[in-house]
Order: sequence, then C-alpha cells, then structure tokens
Amino acid sequence: MTRRDQMLHDFDSLATAELEDIANTKRDGPARPVATRPVVQARALRSSTSVWDWAIGACVLGLVLLAARS
Repeated sequence: MTRRDQMLHDFDSLATAELEDIANTKRDGPARPVATRPVVQARALRSSTSVWDWAIGACVLGLVLLAARS
C-alpha cells in the first residue's frame, strides 16, 4: 500500500467514523467526539514526514539529476 493509499484509507476511516457519530447523535443524543478517540489522536500526532522520507527523496532527486546530466 502506498503512502497516498494509506492517507486515503485514514481519511475514509475518519469520515466513516464521523458519519456514524452523526447518526448515533441523532438517534441517541450526544456521543464521544471522534477526535477524542485514542486511535485518531495517535495518527494525528504522528509526523507526516520523517527523516527517512527526506533522505530517500533527496537520493532519488540526486539520481534523477545525475541521469539528466549524462
């Protein structure tokens, strides 16, 4: 699964949880907000870019530039 696919999956999961909360709130009254759930908080606190992402990106860019000069 690519990083983009993972981001889309996370977004879909969050949207589904929000829709479930809206349906539950209409039926049962106020519920615990999605943002206070531990799983969502852990994902929100996780860095979107890491040092390894930058290092790999720099290496790929260097290889592309080297290939373009050849």
